[in-house]
Amino acid sequence: MKKTVAILLAVVLLLAGLAGCGSSNSTAQNPDSSNTQQQSDEVFKLNIDYPNPENSAIYPVLVDWGEWLKEKSEGRIEVTVYSGGALGSVLDAVTNVETGVTDGCWGPISLHPGLWPLSGVVALPMTGADSMEVMNSAMNDLMVTEEFDAEWDNVHRVAFHVTTPAAFIFKDRVDSMKGIVGNTIRTNCSEVTPWLQELGAIPVSVSSNDGYEAISKGTVQGGLWWMDQLESNALYEVVDTVIYGPVEYCGMFLCINKDLYESMPADLQQLIDESGDYYMSLLPDAYYSQEEKVIGLLEENDVDLIYTSDEDKEWLAASAQVSYDVYIESMNELGYDGQAVYESLLEKIEHYNEEYAK
Repeated sequence: MKKTVAILLAVVLLLAGLAGCGSSNSTAQNPDSSNTQQQSDEVFKLNIDYPNPENSAIYPVLVDWGEWLKEKSEGRIEVTVYSGGALGSVLDAVTNVETGVTDGCWGPISLHPGLWPLSGVVALPMTGADSMEVMNSAMNDLMVTEEFDAEWDNVHRVAFHVTTPAAFIFKDRVDSMKGIVGNTIRTNCSEVTPWLQELGAIPVSVSSNDGYEAISKGTVQGGLWWMDQLESNALYEVVDTVIYGPVEYCGMFLCINKDLYESMPADLQQLIDESGDYYMSLLPDAYYSQEEKVIGLLEENDVDLIYTSDEDKEWLAASAQVSYDVYIESMNELGYDGQAVYESLLEKIEHYNEEYAK
């Protein structure tokens, strides 16, 4: 009897040991479910750096985008947008995102020369895009290609887009684009500078936020600014002429810190990616409503608003090749096929011009 009890006890202990080994192996293969739940319930707070004032076109769009993320994530993503460069110099915005000083930023691609050189193709002048929507579609087709995707590996991209076209503004009254000849004219990016020189202007670099002082003091006689900056920086007070038309667009980006994105649960990563489409859907109303408001401000302040004539477009286009050549050569030096990239953009623009015209 004692022998039987001893055998039974040994069997029980053996089974218990095997069960214990099984639990240990299961834990190693499958992390503690309570820890997974804790991760999925974590609140991710995103501080987004925005360089422009709150009365510019995109600030309310970013706020709305943040509210959408909070609602869709049931409070697990909270976005705070800091305007006016409150989180640091606009020139340091991307570096701050890369290093985790900030969680994300919005800005113009051209403000960071050398960081995404391939993407500078979007800023080339006189490429023929009839509208912001055409350029947005062409740009986003490019950005999903292997070369462009690899160029943006330093951050997690949420959205790419352009603004409404840049406007040429003039301190004095002019009646055509030839008013830039012989005058100091603000260039808004390196892709445009050779073109302005070829046209006979004297291009100078001026911060967008310093435009009011530069024009009022005569440091520059005018230059390229974005329509929303005419309002946010009150440039309508110091100019007499604005010439407006689809001559050049500025590529913009919205991104977040890559490590932050990768630390999120899969469902929140998916939500971040889906939020790009929602953000893009807000842009037409934001930009066009501000464009309309700026046109009203120009009228109220007795500023001549001239829409680019066909004659001016031909004159501007005749000198644009120099910018294309500089871009193509610089891309070739970096190991890309610059001509192929440039031609790909033109093909996409032609396609979407026809698509949106239907």
